[in-house]
Amino acid sequence: MNLWCFLGVLLLAGTGAVFAQDSAAAAATITGAAYPPIANPELAGRELAGRLRASPPARNTEFNGVLRILARDAAPREVPVACRLRIHAAAPGGPAWEAVYRTGAAPGASPEVLVVRFQAGQSNRYAHARGEAASMPPDTLPAVSGAGLLTALAGSDFWLCDLGLEFLHWPGQRVIKTEMRRGQVCRVLESRQPVASPGAYARVLSWVARPGSEGEGIIQAEAYNAQDRLVKEFSLGSFKKVEGQWQLKDMKIVNVLTRSRTWLEFDLNL
Repeated sequence: MNLWCFLGVLLLAGTGAVFAQDSAAAAATITGAAYPPIANPELAGRELAGRLRASPPARNTEFNGVLRILARDAAPREVPVACRLRIHAAAPGGPAWEAVYRTGAAPGASPEVLVVRFQAGQSNRYAHARGEAASMPPDTLPAVSGAGLLTALAGSDFWLCDLGLEFLHWPGQRVIKTEMRRGQVCRVLESRQPVASPGAYARVLSWVARPGSEGEGIIQAEAYNAQDRLVKEFSLGSFKKVEGQWQLKDMKIVNVLTRSRTWLEFDLNL
């Protein structure tokens, strides 16, 4: 599942954009392989973030799932969610695609729709609506930017910007080290933005694994605020091979400050 659908990045998500495998399969593909030394951390970071940003899905795809939300001092909630990935016609600047997320009505929550439009070499574009407006055609939804990207999707721990892996577009990108994480050899990518708005992320660490020929993929990430305090932790869960491809079954995001967490579980008809 590509992390563009997140987190299929992140994102990214599905298949073909950003991949990750389970540790056993990954270990088999990277045996005897190693990343070269980091000669220029900033150049390596810009190149790595660029590769992650510019990787479209392999094909159009749709999947269903559920957001399982466990908030402090609140009853657990479940919200159905569907995602549709569509590749657009080739654009002058490079590949273009979009992810459309729709959440169903749930106790205490209205239906919502989020559209994230990606194009290589350009900033992401977001559109979002809830309630009756969520039934509008995707092309007519109101645009969202700035502080609006810190909106929680369906009251979960996923912000709108999380689902677009917005941190990969920040100006500050560098590879700070190479280390093992969850049984895989990873580059650790540090993404920084010079000025973070109140409550927003200021720094994100991503563990990017290279499982062989399938490309690089983020398997874990940590987001920090302007005070360099850990805000959220993101991690992939389990995988299963479906029709010859590794599909993500679930992922988790934890809000350390609010002590809440959300699991995004995919229905793979397993």
